[in-house]
Amino acid sequence: MKGMIIKMKLKSLLFLNVCVLFIFFLSVIPANALGATFSLTVDDVELKTGDTFEVVVAVNNIDDEAGIILVLCSLDYDFDSLEILEWHHNIPDAWDGKLEDMTTVWDKDGERYFKCSYLYATLDLGHGVTDDNQLFTTITFRVLDEKKANGSEIKLYDTGYTNDENVDVFCNDVSVNIGVFQTSSISESEVENSDISNTISGDNTSHDADISQTETDTSAETPSFFSADNIIKIIAAAASVLIIVLFSFWLIKYFREKDKNEKK
Repeated sequence: MKGMIIKMKLKSLLFLNVCVLFIFFLSVIPANALGATFSLTVDDVELKTGDTFEVVVAVNNIDDEAGIILVLCSLDYDFDSLEILEWHHNIPDAWDGKLEDMTTVWDKDGERYFKCSYLYATLDLGHGVTDDNQLFTTITFRVLDEKKANGSEIKLYDTGYTNDENVDVFCNDVSVNIGVFQTSSISESEVENSDISNTISGDNTSHDADISQTETDTSAETPSFFSADNIIKIIAAAASVLIIVLFSFWLIKYFREKDKNEKK
């Protein structure tokens, strides 16, 4: 009878260990394994007042089997020295020419922002973008004050996308300084040779209507297995497993010795 009780206790301990190991694996798997990389490319030129130049915002390195159907981001720049004249969204092949532009530039009533947002314009499934060099926007700026403009920062933030399964994914922030050469996964020739029939255009005079702001965490990035938060989880979970395993061995040894002593 006592032997059966010991076996039941050992089975309970084994079950407890399995549960702890399951919790361990749940804790170290990233909460969101999806992701993409936003990049920001600026012409390498010395700017003069009245000059125009282009900035390319691109989405590449897409790690999402469902594919992207909506892109959104915000652009911060010196509104006193730079002015956005227009923007052109490349229409991905997967979208069959159906792109809806929701981009807005706002510089009124003490508020200044540029929100770049566009999406696949129908509810049809199976049109998510998974390939590189498909999702990019070319933004044309004009220099208002060359002294302030040269060396100033252009920052891309609140970046993210929605995939074809209606999952929202937050991505990386990035910034560049005007006049400092930057590389991009989209070559200049690809942007320059982009067919005008394959773009959606906008300008800052026809988009004065305000749009609702999507609340996002600007510091959120696609989680990595070896991120700082995940490493802490791994250490904590591993320590918990080790403690429980050692305690289980001690209990097993204790019950066995107790059983032997009682038999004597």
